[in-house]
Amino acid sequence: MTVPPDPPSFPSSANQVRTLLVSHAAEMGGAEQGLLDLARHLGPQRCQVLLLADGDLHHILQRNHIPVSLLQAGGVFMGVRRAGSAARALAALPQTLLLACKLAAAARNHDLIYANSQKAALVAMLAGSLARRPVIWHLHDILDAGHFGWLQRHALALLSNTLTRFVIVVSAAARDAYIESGGTPGHARLVYNGIDPQPYDGLAETPRKTLRGELHLPPGPLVGLFGRITEWKGQRVLIEALPLLPHLQAIIVGSPMFGQDAELDYIKALAERLGVADRIKFLGHRPDVPRLMRAVDLVVHCSTSPEPFGRVIVEALLAGTPILAAEGGASREILGDTAWVVKANDPKKLAAAIEGVLTTDTAEELARLRARIVENFLLDRMMASLDSVIAEACPPPPRGEGGGGGSHSGQSRIEKSPSFLKKRSKRLLFPRRFHDPGHGLDLSASAGIKVFLLLFLQKKKDLLRSSRRPARPST
Repeated sequence: MTVPPDPPSFPSSANQVRTLLVSHAAEMGGAEQGLLDLARHLGPQRCQVLLLADGDLHHILQRNHIPVSLLQAGGVFMGVRRAGSAARALAALPQTLLLACKLAAAARNHDLIYANSQKAALVAMLAGSLARRPVIWHLHDILDAGHFGWLQRHALALLSNTLTRFVIVVSAAARDAYIESGGTPGHARLVYNGIDPQPYDGLAETPRKTLRGELHLPPGPLVGLFGRITEWKGQRVLIEALPLLPHLQAIIVGSPMFGQDAELDYIKALAERLGVADRIKFLGHRPDVPRLMRAVDLVVHCSTSPEPFGRVIVEALLAGTPILAAEGGASREILGDTAWVVKANDPKKLAAAIEGVLTTDTAEELARLRARIVENFLLDRMMASLDSVIAEACPPPPRGEGGGGGSHSGQSRIEKSPSFLKKRSKRLLFPRRFHDPGHGLDLSASAGIKVFLLLFLQKKKDLLRSSRRPARPST
């Protein structure tokens, strides 16, 4: 893996860009942690967060004094699954269009819309075109058949070619999948995730025995698997490996999200059936993950599908604990050339690799990999890269011209005249370039995407007509 060079310095005008951060998910996961980190970095003067659902992230942002508002999405929109049917996605179109109109209005006092999830990206792309605001989509996933339906991944990639300024990808693996789904190569900006090292300060020197006592964890060989409970995160793989390691105990840290409680019931039943339930502690969601990572002898990463990044790999090494990572996705990009990568979805290979790590001296390899993490995958580096992308997306206007870069007067750019709709329909179907010549819009959107946009414009026109219609007198 070739680590990207240090991010270029960004112009001082980037500090004036007002960014509207948008996410459809408010339960804390890796992508949501990234949004929280960016919001803290930008601060209340430079950003506002808009959530399409309520949850823990909403309250955490409030505690950090970050301006946050809730634009509650409808159940049909939120019920669309990444690998769901095309019919369900099309059924959500009316709610999608309504959300886009509301988001466009919310964006009037901002310079940039920054979408942090797939559903948020779809709404933001349409809203950005209405509000004449550039859009950045931070893609935290791998757009492949294992995670997304054909329509979802190709529609998102093709729309992003036309309706976003950039798509930020978290790994080369994520970038390659985006391009394979129809994304324009020059549109992608690679920014690796960065982890805040502060919670891990001093942990690498803390004796495991001390932490085990404080955390009420058992003595003896102990491995930990950290991540939300879902089939592709591979808790099943670890449980199926345990019968081959009779002296090993395990902790599984994390809880189900997005209505996947059945998976937790399944893996607990699987542990009972294999006779290893007494050697596994299911700890659920925990706020003390860094201490738990340090307390175990080995962290295992068992994802059965390619991981877009793999924060747990970085976090384990910051805690000073060896990590076994599943092959695929960004694992090799993070770890480079090491034996601590194992074939995915293979309990026998995992058991053999665990035995190998626990019975060898890992100090030298651990120190080498931890130094690699500190050099390339910390939060400061990520934030500097994001600042550069934001500055590139919102360059200062040519001298003598108003607008852009934080100099908006605050007036809404959402015009409501029929001539506006006519002009906007031409712009959506035959996109022009932005004012900076280096970032032209892709004209290769398919006919199907154009039909989708025409439906969007019709919905907008209907909304404007209803807003001008006088209210009926009450009887």
